[in-house]
Amino acid sequence: MITSIAAEMISPDRAQYCVSKAALSATTRLFAVRLANADIAVHEVRPGFMRTDMTASAGSDVIDQWIADGRVPIPRWGTPKDVGRTVSTLAQGLIPYSTGQSFWVAGGLNMMRAT
Repeated sequence: MITSIAAEMISPDRAQYCVSKAALSATTRLFAVRLANADIAVHEVRPGFMRTDMTASAGSDVIDQWIADGRVPIPRWGTPKDVGRTVSTLAQGLIPYSTGQSFWVAGGLNMMRAT
């Protein structure tokens, strides 16, 4: 499933979006448990800040500042290709003996949450 970093990194002004992504995250874990005996892996991909047409029109000053300040260890915006490669890896079953995982495609942003 494709969710978002908003499943865990909430934004009070985007409550509906965050809640919907958190629900998909819970659904991922539910299906992972239910389908494990059938040898079907279910994972969640959480894209972070992606350079897309949608983000270009939304303004990117805050994200650019986070990158400049070192809050994103891989100091660049993500791309749809980054997400696609992650999804492709999962779809090919290249991560055996794993299910219900959240794969952050966010340049390491999730590692910096506590700092």
